[in-house]
Amino acid sequence: MKKIIKIFFAGCFSFLCLNVYGWNTIPPGGFKISGIPVTCGPAPTYLYDQTLGDPPLGDIAITNTNGIAINWPLFQQLPPVAQFFTYAHECGHIIQILSGSPINEDQADFYALKIGKAQGFLNLNGIQVVCSYLWSSLGDWTHKPGPVRCNNMLSAFPYI
Repeated sequence: MKKIIKIFFAGCFSFLCLNVYGWNTIPPGGFKISGIPVTCGPAPTYLYDQTLGDPPLGDIAITNTNGIAINWPLFQQLPPVAQFFTYAHECGHIIQILSGSPINEDQADFYALKIGKAQGFLNLNGIQVVCSYLWSSLGDWTHKPGPVRCNNMLSAFPYI
């Protein structure tokens, strides 16, 4: 039986599936992590690869009103649980954008925890794996430092 993980949200919106900056555009439901299709409602996924001449993305993944852009060379280096978490985190931002809420990194992390726990791709060991990649992050103007994010997620996980 083919397992499909859907990272869903309430609400309806549409995107024009444009090939942004020459990025490889994958329609909703067409992007796969470890062979498992993932989707964030009708949001397309854009695979960015600076080695192919795409402009710098600045992060492993970003979200805007056009969909989720993945820095493919970096994303491929993550273990599957961290890939699922990253995609779900970005889907949390899609929900924020569509609801008119300000971008909130903590809420996006907690959305990824909630979806990951509900769909079975994230448990306490998985959070430890995700944190092994976040821990060295100093943070930036929107993200808290890695240790703070990890402590927040580990504290919240049992209650989500």
